[in-house]
Amino acid sequence: DGGGSIRLPAALSGLVGPKMAVGRTPRRRRDLWTTAVLGPLATTVTDACRYLDVTVGPDGMDRNELPHPGVSYEGLLGAALHRPGLDRPLRAVWVADFGFSVVEQEVLALTEAAAQELVAASPEIEWVERPITFRDPSAAWGLIGAPASVRSFSAAGPLDEIDPGERSAEGRWSLRGSPLADAPSMARAIGRIDEVTSAIEDAFADVDLILSPASAVSNVPAEGPLPTVIDGADVKPSAIAHFTIPFNLSGHPAVSVPAGRTV
Repeated sequence: DGGGSIRLPAALSGLVGPKMAVGRTPRRRRDLWTTAVLGPLATTVTDACRYLDVTVGPDGMDRNELPHPGVSYEGLLGAALHRPGLDRPLRAVWVADFGFSVVEQEVLALTEAAAQELVAASPEIEWVERPITFRDPSAAWGLIGAPASVRSFSAAGPLDEIDPGERSAEGRWSLRGSPLADAPSMARAIGRIDEVTSAIEDAFADVDLILSPASAVSNVPAEGPLPTVIDGADVKPSAIAHFTIPFNLSGHPAVSVPAGRTV
């Protein structure tokens, strides 16, 4: 999951898709700027926890690896929700728009209703109001990922011999964007990523849970393409991931869980 590749399929197919914090599940990285982490697509939360119980923990091969949390994820199921040392309910905030997101209204209504039901059923969680906004980081995310994408495509042969028509819209975008990855452009991208990361870190100083849609749309054909119109607005293909990309850039954990079925 480098921008939503676990959470988005999970959201679109009724599965559970956790994206762990960077370094929680070891990954032998070769790309300095990768935002990708390893994880499962699971049918249940229990199955996802079992996967994490056997994969989480340092292996000495990941420069970003984190120590083992010292708990069993499956063992925590059914336990009271709390943060160590925190003598109050967990604070949750609902985010329907980070300031730039476009969402199908049916998706928005369905996910917000599920979030309301979750909090109402959980005495350990309380709602708070707190805006979380920042500028769209999609272009910055794409720019820092372009070198890795180009290297991946290079495995098929020299870049100038690759037929762009054989690549997805996202692949063609990466190939086109790679020449833009000069030092000033990368500096601007890093600045945008820092802005997003700071906004999310500041939010987590006030809240414990950020609840939002995972996908901006209810369905995407398996063969593509990604939508370029959402809720009547013209968007770029990356718009489907407006709720997932920010947490890849910030490194925070995130998870997509089923919220219901669209019509």
